[in-house]
Amino acid sequence: MISRTHIFPYPEKDESLIDYAARLIRELQVMHEALVDEMGTYFEETYSWNPGSLSDGAGETSGDVSAPEATLGDYVSVSADQDLQGVLCFGYVKSAGLVNIRLQNETGGTVDLAGGTFRIRIKRAV
Repeated sequence: MISRTHIFPYPEKDESLIDYAARLIRELQVMHEALVDEMGTYFEETYSWNPGSLSDGAGETSGDVSAPEATLGDYVSVSADQDLQGVLCFGYVKSAGLVNIRLQNETGGTVDLAGGTFRIRIKRAV
């Protein structure tokens, strides 16, 4: 939880526009720094992929996705622009600067996903 409550700074009575703008920028910087401290930094990559047909119990790993800022131990989350039909999907940092996506079918049947775009969010481990 963020330790400081931030209230958007509105202009004070008789405050000049220049003074208000300077105060607003300072306060927004403080808010941003507090959020980064609390939530950590993150960055995103996208990956277009058309995985093959996955029989029950089978999985497939994507090719390497370049993520120059990624380091071992960072958190990786993945979302897809399509229904994954129950197929498990996760991402991981393979090595510094490289991320992979893994699909694993444990649905009890064969699943053939269409090609699509996967969004990868990497959160720096603090």
